[in-house]
Amino acid sequence: MTAHTRSAPRQLCLSVREARLVVERILLTCDAPAGYVAAVRDTVLASQGLGLSGMHGLIAVAARAALAADFKRIIEMHEETTAATFNGAGLHAWCVVPTLADLLVADARSSRRTSMRVRNVREPEELACAIPIAGRYGVRLRCDIDPEGANLHVLRIEPQPDSWKARDPLLAHSLRHGYAMAEDAWWKLYAASNKALSPDSITSRRHAGPTIVQDDGTVIGRAPADDDTDLAMLRRSQAAAEGVDFSLAP
Repeated sequence: MTAHTRSAPRQLCLSVREARLVVERILLTCDAPAGYVAAVRDTVLASQGLGLSGMHGLIAVAARAALAADFKRIIEMHEETTAATFNGAGLHAWCVVPTLADLLVADARSSRRTSMRVRNVREPEELACAIPIAGRYGVRLRCDIDPEGANLHVLRIEPQPDSWKARDPLLAHSLRHGYAMAEDAWWKLYAASNKALSPDSITSRRHAGPTIVQDDGTVIGRAPADDDTDLAMLRRSQAAAEGVDFSLAP
C-alpha cells in the first residue's frame, strides 16, 4: 500500500478589500459601536501589517466574545488625572488604539504633551498599532511595550503628507502585496463574517438588491423589462424539499 502524505496548507494572498470586508462584518457580529467599526477595522489591519495577531485574533469564538464584551464597556476607558496616563479599563488594545491615537495627535498638534503612559489593557503589544494610525496625520510615535501596558512618545510632528502612500506606507505595502494567510484560517474568518448576513431563504432572496419579488412573480422596484432576476432560483429551495431534481434543468 502506498502511503499518502498530506500536502502543506495553501497560502492565500488576501486583498485589502477582502480583508476589510470580512473584518468589518466580524466586528458587526461583535456589536461594535457603529461609529467605531471602521476605526477598529483599520487597527486590526494595521496589526496584520505589523506582523502582530491581526486577523488571526478574530478566529477563536472566545476571542470574538471577549471583544463583544469589551465593546459594551468601551465608555469606561479614560484619561487619568495624574501624569499623562490613559487607563484602558481592561479592554483589548484594539478597542483603545483609535481613541488613543486621536488623543495623541490632538495633543501633539496643540503642543500639550509629547508622551503618554497607557495601562490596564489586554494584549498590550497591540498598542503598537497606534504608530501607523497616528502617522497618517504626520505624528511619528515610538511605542515601548511592557507587561502592564506601554509608553508612547511623540518623536516628531511633520506636515500631513499630501500622498496617501506617504500618509500610510503600511497600507500602501498591503495594497501592493496583500496579506498572506493560510487557507484554513481564511475560511474560518469567512464563516465567522457570514454571521453578519441574513440567513439565506426564499424571503431573503426575494428582497435582495433594489427590487422585491412577490409570490406571484411580480417585480416591484424597477421596470420588468430591466429585470434580470432568475425567478426559478426563488422556487428551487421549496422544489428541492419536494424532491425535484434540477441536475438536468437547463
